[in-house]
Amino acid sequence: MALKIYNSLTKNKEIFQPLKKNRVGMYVCGPTVYSSGHLGHARNYLTFDIIRRWLEHEGYKIKYIMNITDIHDDIKKDTNIKKYIQEFKKELGLLQIKKANKYPRVSRHLKEIKKLINILKAKDCAYQVDGNTYFNVSKCKDYGKLSGRRLDKNLENTRVESDKYERRQAADFALWKGDRPGWHIECSALASKYLGPQFDIHAGGLDLKFPHHENEIAQSEAAFQKIPWVKYWLHSGLLEVNNVKMSKSLNNFITIPELLKKYDARTFRFLILEHHYRSPLNFTEEKMKQAKSALSKLDKFPCGAVDISPAMNDDFNTPRALGIIFSQKKRPPEMETVFGISQ
Repeated sequence: MALKIYNSLTKNKEIFQPLKKNRVGMYVCGPTVYSSGHLGHARNYLTFDIIRRWLEHEGYKIKYIMNITDIHDDIKKDTNIKKYIQEFKKELGLLQIKKANKYPRVSRHLKEIKKLINILKAKDCAYQVDGNTYFNVSKCKDYGKLSGRRLDKNLENTRVESDKYERRQAADFALWKGDRPGWHIECSALASKYLGPQFDIHAGGLDLKFPHHENEIAQSEAAFQKIPWVKYWLHSGLLEVNNVKMSKSLNNFITIPELLKKYDARTFRFLILEHHYRSPLNFTEEKMKQAKSALSKLDKFPCGAVDISPAMNDDFNTPRALGIIFSQKKRPPEMETVFGISQ
C-alpha cells in the first residue's frame, strides 16, 4: 500500500511523493524558550518523531530540522534562555525522541532573516513604517489557502488607526520590529537555509495554522517563487486537560518537567500512540492509568512479525496499528524502531 498523507494545504489525503526520490526534507516548529514546554508541546514533538520514524522505516532518508525561537516579544532580557534550551533537549531524550539534524537558533541566523526581508522589499512585497517592516498581504492573491481565511476587502489599502504601529491593512504582519525579527519570518529563513527554497514536509500544532503557517507561506512563496513552497503540511490536534484548554489561571497547566516527574515517559508516549495525530487528545489521570495497563499487557507479548503497514501508510494511523498488534498478541520490532517504546 502506497503511503498516503493528509495534506492540510489541499485538505485531501495524497500519495506521498517527495521532491527528490527517497529523500525528505522535514521542518517542525520548535519551542520558544522563555519557559518550560508543556503537554501540548510534548504531544507535537512525539507525534512528528513517530512520523519521521515511519518514513525512515519505509526507506526514506530524512533531513529533520526543528527551530529554537530565542528572540521573541515574550522573552525578556533576564530570561534564562540557555537553561530552557538545555531543558528542552534533555526532555526530548527522556521522551525517546530522535535528535534533529539541526536545531537552528533564531539569534544565530539574523543575517539570513535580513537577507530574506531584503528580497521581499526588492519584490515590493514589504514596506517600512517608523523603523518597522511589514509584509504586504495584498500582494498575495491566494492568501488564506492553508487556513481558509480570506482578506477582508474593506480593509485593503486602508490604515488601521487603532494599531500601535500604522500598517496599510490589518492583515499585514511584521517582518522586523525595532531591533528584532518578527515571529513568522524566522521559520521561512531557517527552513530555506537548511532545506532549500522548496521542501517536502512542514509540521506543527493546529494552533499554528493561522496566522503563523499562513504567513510563512505568503512570504516564502513571494520570495522564492516556488509554489507550493512546501508540498505537504501536517498539523497535529490540540490537547486539553480534563476536557478544558490548558491555562495557568485554571490550575490545569502541566509542564513537561511536571509530566515526567509524575508519570512514566513510556506511558505518555503510548497515550499519544492511542490517538490519531490529527485528532484532539484529552489528557486525564484515568487515560494515563488505562495507557499504563495496556502497555503492561503489550510488554508481555512475545516478539513476532505483525503487518502494521496498512494502518501506518494510511496517514500514520497509530490507533489502528495498535489494534492490529493487540489482536495478534505479538510485539513487532516496530514497537521500538517506529513507536519508540522499548522494554
